[in-house]
Amino acid sequence: MLPVNVILPSDKEQTALTVHGKKRNIRRKDFMFLADSCGISEKVAGNLMESVLRRKEKLEQICRQSQLSEIQQEQVLTLMEERMKVLGQSQRK
Repeated sequence: MLPVNVILPSDKEQTALTVHGKKRNIRRKDFMFLADSCGISEKVAGNLMESVLRRKEKLEQICRQSQLSEIQQEQVLTLMEERMKVLGQSQRK
């Protein structure tokens, strides 16, 4: 998912390529569909998403150490939080 939205807020697309036919409003189920179409089992795909979620603090630390301005760091962290919520959503939704 693209952090370009921080630099170009008018660009509403979340991905460079379509995921389940979409570039915006991507949800966990769309990633699961993508994984299935790539031959990745549901369990493995879920484990990969959980692995990303477990690394949230490390990703935040990397962002804080980056050369981005403080404002851009906050924007990236906000975007990351929103996107991690999507990955953590239950498949029932």
